[in-house]
Parts: sequence; structure tokens; C-alpha cells
Amino acid sequence: MNLLLVDDEPLLLRAVYRILSRHATVTVARNGAEAVEELRKHAFDLILSDVMMPGGSGMYLHQWVKANQPELLEHFVFMTGGMGEKVGEYVRGSGARVLGKPVTMDTLLTLIPESQ
Repeated sequence: MNLLLVDDEPLLLRAVYRILSRHATVTVARNGAEAVEELRKHAFDLILSDVMMPGGSGMYLHQWVKANQPELLEHFVFMTGGMGEKVGEYVRGSGARVLGKPVTMDTLLTLIPESQ
């Protein structure tokens, strides 16, 4: 499984990478713009993205996927520690799964079918 992990928090990024890289090939991006560049170069089975990031939010990334690789929408997962009303409205209406931060190892592993 090829997974795209998108988050701007270095500690969280490292921790989630360590957990998931035991069960999947994980590519890291630090914002939505970097994630789009990775999506243009590589195929992914799952996208796990923070919602709020400078340099391209998770909403920006989700909208790009919707317009350019809609087959990935059912494999798009948001992670968030909290959202404002407008952002929350978008995320809830997106149809994507939403994981609250802090996210547990067990919850992360539910994303990888082979790890269950």
C-alpha cells in the first residue's frame, strides 16, 4: 500500500510515519501544495491529511483530488485537532473519514488493511 501523509507538525509527522511505515510505503508532504506535487508524480492508495496547514490546507488538497483524481476521494482521510465553523462544515460535507488528534496507534492501523 502506498500512503501519502500530509501534516505540517514535525513531531506528529515523525510519529505517524514511524507507525504506518511498518505496514505501508509512506511518502511525506508538509502541506497541500507539496502533496499535490507528490500526487502528480506517484500513485497512492490512501491520503491522510491534516486540515489546517500553511502553504496549502487539507481542504485545498481535497479539492485538488476531487478535480484531478476523484477515484482517490473514497481513500482520503482528514486528521484534525480542531476546526472553525466554516472549515468544519467543509470537512463534514466532504464525505471523507475524519480522525481527531491526538490519534492513537490502533486508530492509525485501522487505515491499513494488512495490519489488522
